Amino acid sequence: MSVAGPPGVGKTRLLREVLQVQEHFWASTWEVGEAPALWPITQLLRKLAFQHPDAFLPEREVLSGLLDPAEKSTSPSIFALYQSIIQSVSRVAMEKPVLLVIDDIHAADRSTVELLTHAEPEWRSFPVLLLMTRRTVDTRTSPDAQRELARLIQIAEEFTLAGLTWEEVKAYATHLAKRDVEEDEVNLLHHRTGGLPLFVEGIMQTSLRGGLHGSLSKGALPPSIRTVLFERMSQFPDALLSLLNRAALLRDPLDVKVLSESLGMDPLEVDELMELALIEGVFSRVESTYSWTHQLFSEVLISKMNKEEKAEGHRALLDAMDAVGLSSLAARARHAIASQHPQASELVMAAGAEAESMYAYKAAADLYQRAALSLSKREEKCDALVARAKALHLAGEKNAAFEALQTAIRLDMDSRLPALACAIADMAAFAYGDDKARSLLRKALQTLKPDDHQTRSALLARLATQEMDHDPNQDFIESMLEESLLEAEKVGDAEVLADALVASLRFWRADRLDFRVKRLAALEALQPQLDHPKHRLEAARWKFNIALEQCDGVGAREALFRYERAAEVLRSPQAHLNAYFRRCILLQLEGRFDEIDGDLILQLGKKAGDPHTEYFNYACRAYGAALEGHTELLKQWTPVLVKHSANWSQYPGLLLKGVWLQLKLGEHEAVDSAYGVWKAVQFRRTPWWCHLHGLAILADIAIAREQKEDARLLIHCLQEYPEGYAGCGPMLPFGPTARFEAKLHRFLGQPEEAEAAKERALMLCERLGAPGIAALIEQEHGDVSRSHSTSFDLPPATASHTAAQIVVEMVREGDVWCFRRGEIEHRVKAVKGWSYIAMLVERAGEPTHVLELTSGPNRKQVNGDAGPLLDEKARKEYAKRAQELYEELSEAERNHDLGRTHKLQTELDFLTEELALATGLGGRSRPTASAAERARTSVKQAIRRALKGLQSDMPEVFEHLRSQIETGVLCRYNLPSYGLRVVVTS
Repeated sequence: MSVAGPPGVGKTRLLREVLQVQEHFWASTWEVGEAPALWPITQLLRKLAFQHPDAFLPEREVLSGLLDPAEKSTSPSIFALYQSIIQSVSRVAMEKPVLLVIDDIHAADRSTVELLTHAEPEWRSFPVLLLMTRRTVDTRTSPDAQRELARLIQIAEEFTLAGLTWEEVKAYATHLAKRDVEEDEVNLLHHRTGGLPLFVEGIMQTSLRGGLHGSLSKGALPPSIRTVLFERMSQFPDALLSLLNRAALLRDPLDVKVLSESLGMDPLEVDELMELALIEGVFSRVESTYSWTHQLFSEVLISKMNKEEKAEGHRALLDAMDAVGLSSLAARARHAIASQHPQASELVMAAGAEAESMYAYKAAADLYQRAALSLSKREEKCDALVARAKALHLAGEKNAAFEALQTAIRLDMDSRLPALACAIADMAAFAYGDDKARSLLRKALQTLKPDDHQTRSALLARLATQEMDHDPNQDFIESMLEESLLEAEKVGDAEVLADALVASLRFWRADRLDFRVKRLAALEALQPQLDHPKHRLEAARWKFNIALEQCDGVGAREALFRYERAAEVLRSPQAHLNAYFRRCILLQLEGRFDEIDGDLILQLGKKAGDPHTEYFNYACRAYGAALEGHTELLKQWTPVLVKHSANWSQYPGLLLKGVWLQLKLGEHEAVDSAYGVWKAVQFRRTPWWCHLHGLAILADIAIAREQKEDARLLIHCLQEYPEGYAGCGPMLPFGPTARFEAKLHRFLGQPEEAEAAKERALMLCERLGAPGIAALIEQEHGDVSRSHSTSFDLPPATASHTAAQIVVEMVREGDVWCFRRGEIEHRVKAVKGWSYIAMLVERAGEPTHVLELTSGPNRKQVNGDAGPLLDEKARKEYAKRAQELYEELSEAERNHDLGRTHKLQTELDFLTEELALATGLGGRSRPTASAAERARTSVKQAIRRALKGLQSDMPEVFEHLRSQIETGVLCRYNLPSYGLRVVVTS
C-alpha cells in the first residue's frame, strides 16, 4: 500500500499518527548522498532479526552482510539474496502479523524496489503489510529505478494526498490561531503554501511565536521550511537553479519568453528546464501557462539572494519585458521599483490607474503606496497619497483612506490643495467632519486661476454639497450649484458636466423637484458620452430617489435594477450596501419587513467599512417592529437610533426619526420636548425633502397629543405637496403625504376631506407599488373590506426586473406609432424596426425566425452562402477556451481577485459573443452571407434605430424594450413578470 503526494502534504505525518499505537518496523531511504544497496531493507531486517532471531537462523549465512556490518558477506547471487529476505520475513509473519513501513520509496535504490516487486506474490499469502510513502514529483532516481518503481506502484494500492482546500486551510489556521482568521489572511496563506499542511503549520507556528497576531499569512518564513526547500533545490542542475532564481523575481504567471530573454538563453533550452521543474513539482502548468506550485519556493530563493543580485535580476526582467513587448504595467512597475529605474514612479502611478480602471481598488492602492514611498518631489508624493486614499475609500477601507489623507495634508502643498480638498469632501461623511472639508474647499477656491474652469466647477459642486450637509436652509446653495454648472459647460467635457449635474441633484429640497427632474434628464442624456460606470450609478441613484418623490413605483424599481447592475460593474462595497438599502425601502413599502436581512446589512457594511452600518441595520428593521408591536425590539433599537439621529439636527425630519419611535414606546417626555421645539417655529422650515418626513411624524404626535390647532397647521403644510412622498431612507418609509393629511382630517372630524385624502393616498400607493402602506391606510381608517391585489414582488437581486406589471400600449396611427401609459402619450415615426417589434410583442414569449419578420410566414428558404463564420475546429477551440475561462473565473471569484476576475469576464464575454454570432439552430455553423444571416443583421440594426426614438422621452419604456427583446436568428420579446409590459392594441 502506498501513500503518495507532493513534499509537505503530510504523508509521513499521517502514517506516524495512524501507527503510533500499532507495532511496526520503520525504515527510511537515504536522500542526502549515496547509500548501500538495499539500505531500507537492511534497516527492516536488522529490526526484525533482533526481535525474531529464530526466524533468521536458516538464512543467517546468506544475510550475514546485511544483518551484521562486522561480518564478511558471502556474496550470494542476487536471486538467492532476494529469496532469503522474502522467506525470512515470511517466517516472522507465521508467528505474528508483520507491518513494514518504508518512508520515501521514491528515493530508494533499484535493488530495493526490485526486491519488493518480487516479494509481493509470496507476502500476499502471509499477514505481511507493506506501507510506503512516495513523492509524486521527483527526478533524483535513475531511469531504471523509476521503471521498477512504476511496476511496484502498479501492483500496490495507492492513496494520493492533495493539499488542503481553501476552506480546510481556514479551519486549520483558525484552530492553530485560536481565533477567527480573516479571509485575506487565508487567501495569502493558501497561495503561499499551496495548502500543504506541513508548510501551513510551520508558518502559523512561527507567526504566533513571533507575536504577529493578525499577520499570519505574511512573512514569518520558518527556518526549518527554508532549509528543507533550499536543500532540495540545491540538488538541481545549475542551469535549472539559475532559471528558478530569475523566475522567483518574475512571479506568476511565468512567461517563458521573458525568462529566456532575461537569461540570454535559447527558448528551447528554457522549455526543457521548465519541463524538469514540472517533474520536480516546483512548477505547475495549465495549458501553456506555468506557475509556482506554491510561493514558498520563490520566497526561499529570494531569501538567499543579496541586494545586488535582486536588483540585477529585476533590471534584466524589465529589459526583457520591453524587448518582448509585454504590456503589463503592474509587472513592469514592480521590477522598475526593485531595480531603482529612473521612471519607476511614473510606471507605478500608471499601473495603479490601470488597476483602478479594472476596479481592483486594493491593488491600485498598494501601487500608489509604492509610488508615494519612492517619489522624492513632495507634489508628486501628495498626488500618490490622494490617489491611494480614493482607491482605499472605494475598496471599503475608510480608516486607511483617512490616514493617507492625513499624511497628504501634513505635506502642506498649496499647489495640490484643490485635489486634496475634493478628496476630503468626498470622504467627509466617513472621516473628516464637514467643517474641515468646507474650510479646505474655500481655501482651494481662493488659489485658483480665473481660467481654471474644471477645478472651479469641481470645488463649487463639492462645497455646495458640504454646505447642504451643514445647513440646507442657506439661500446661496442654489446659486453655487448654478455657478458650478456654468463652469462645467465652459470646459466642454462630459464627465466634468456630469459631476456638476450630480451635485445639483443633491439639492434635495421638496420645493425643487422640477429643478432636479431637469438635471436628471440632462445627466441621462449625457450617458452615451460617459464610459465610467460611476455615472450610470449616480444616474440610477437619483432616478430612484426622484421616482419615490413622484410616487412612481415602476420608475423606482427600474432604477434599482440599473443601480444594481452599475454596482456590480463598479465593484464598490459601498455601492453594494447602498443598493441593498434601496431594496429594503421597496420591501418595506410592500409590507415585507421579515424579508429584510440584518445579517446581510452587517456583512455588506463591514466590507464597505461604513461606520453607520449598525445604525442602518437597526433602522431598516425598526419600522416593521414598530408597526407590528415588537416592543422589546423597539426598546433595544430606539436608544441607538435616537443617538444617531440627534447628530443630524440640520435635517428637519431625520432628527424626528428617533422621536417617532419614542412615541410608539410611550416616552412622552422626550416626545413633548422635541414637539415643543418644532411648534415654536410653527413647523415651518425650508422644505428640505426630509421635511415631509418630519411633517408626517409631527402629524402622528399632534394626533396623539390631541392638538387640533396644530393639526390644522400641519394640514396646511402637507397640502403644499398633494402627491408628495413622506419617506426618508430605509427607515420609516411612511408612503404618500396624503396618508397623514387623511389622518389629520379624520382627527379633526372632517370625514369628507378625510375620505378624499385617503382615496388620493390609495391612488398614490397603487402608483408607488406599496400594498403594505395601502393596507395600513385602510386599517387606520377602519376600512378593511377593500383589498389591494397589486403585486410589486421584488425578485432576487440578480433578477433582471424589479417593477410592477404596468401596461404600455402600442397603437399604429398611420405613419406613426403611439405609446400610451395612462394619460401619457408619445409618438414615434413608424420605421421598419417598429413593425418587427410589434410582431414580437404580439407573440410575447414565442421565438420568431428573422426571415418571418422580414418576409412574413410564407418565407422562402434561400440557399447559398460564403461559408461559416467559424470553422468546426475554431468553434471547438473557442468552446474549450470558454470552459477554461469559466473555471478560472470561479477560482478568481473564490480568491476575491477582482482584477483577474474582470479580465477573465471580459474575455469570456467576447468568446460568448463570437460563439453566439457563429452558431445557429441546433449548434450548426452560421454561414456568413446566408439570407438568414443578412436578415439577422438588418433586423437587429432596425430595432436598435427604432428604439432610439423613445430613449429621451420615455426612457423607462426604452430601457424595458431594449432589455427584453432578444435578437438573433430567433428573435423574442420576453414576457416579463415584473415592471412594464408592452401590448399592441388596435
